[in-house]
Amino acid sequence: MMGKIFDYLPFDSKIEDVLASGRIPHAILLNGRTGIGKLVQAIKLAQALVCSEGPGRSACNSCPSCKKAIKFIHPDIHYSFPTIGKDGISDLFIKEWRSLLAKNPFFGISDWLNHIGAEKKQGNIPKAECLNIIKKINLKAFEGRNKVSIIWLPEFLGGEGNRLLKLIEEPPADSYFIFVSDQTELILNTILSRCQLINLLAPDVDAIKQLLINAYDAKETYVESIIHLADSNLNKAIKLLAAKPDENFDFLKNMLRVSYKGQPHEICEVGEALGSLPKQALKGYLEYLLHFLRQCLLLNFVAEANVRLNYEELKFAKNFYSNLDEDAIQNLSEKISNKIYYIERNANTKLSMTNLCIQMHKLMKSRQAVSA
Repeated sequence: MMGKIFDYLPFDSKIEDVLASGRIPHAILLNGRTGIGKLVQAIKLAQALVCSEGPGRSACNSCPSCKKAIKFIHPDIHYSFPTIGKDGISDLFIKEWRSLLAKNPFFGISDWLNHIGAEKKQGNIPKAECLNIIKKINLKAFEGRNKVSIIWLPEFLGGEGNRLLKLIEEPPADSYFIFVSDQTELILNTILSRCQLINLLAPDVDAIKQLLINAYDAKETYVESIIHLADSNLNKAIKLLAAKPDENFDFLKNMLRVSYKGQPHEICEVGEALGSLPKQALKGYLEYLLHFLRQCLLLNFVAEANVRLNYEELKFAKNFYSNLDEDAIQNLSEKISNKIYYIERNANTKLSMTNLCIQMHKLMKSRQAVSA
């Protein structure tokens, strides 16, 4: 999986330029919004630094060092990340780290903490981990080239980050720090001042499309609407794919038709079916429903070519959207957003979905009454 991601997610041109310059800073901070692949870019950069062919604009991808880097097992690439407990060093969670990276390297902090069973505990990078970072970076390189320390979310260092200042400013020879941050404003200024900041943007839509199709077997008919729905957030896009978008469309058609008819037993059946979905899948469906309704609204204002629905979705939307006016769609969108909020907080999903169908029926009937 990760090999495919490396193939289809292009190396950021700003990082390529730094590598090509031959003057590589010993401390680099990659910044940008969540889900755009910053951690993947950090791993690609680390791979280039340990590549047997030497750091050019990118790694060779074929030498033994590159192959180990892609599998996250290169002995000279060290990972540090938020864990739980005052003595929770990253080495204790390295198996979980590798498994989540292999599955979805675009994950966020909540995904990671859930993956290690943190539940409601707060993640942090404690003193013990800082001392471990210092120890590792001072070791001799196992394979005779560079040593790289990737620190994911340094904003979780808090005041303990002061322990790394001298090392970041005067690292051992052939040693590099790569920080990967979602919120640079939470990082100690004393660390920020010692790093070269590289602001990253989301990959372009074509690159994301190829990645989802080739690495995650996304169906081309749905991939563009998923990218739009996820706002180019790869973590969110992968979760939406896991929710099976073709099944989501079937759910949507059935829900809207049953809500329009308003038969109580059918509404209860739909509520039961939707409420039985896993929480993540249900949230993905509701976000898809929001996307569909907003695209229906656009049909009143833009050409069909500019509506982000595939052929079957567009065909259904053209038959359906007259049942809800602009105010009704905005009202319903707000109700759906509220459902997502409460489902995240463990609301009864079956009751929530049944209630949503009833609210949808009332809005459709009020539209009919106005039209009449």
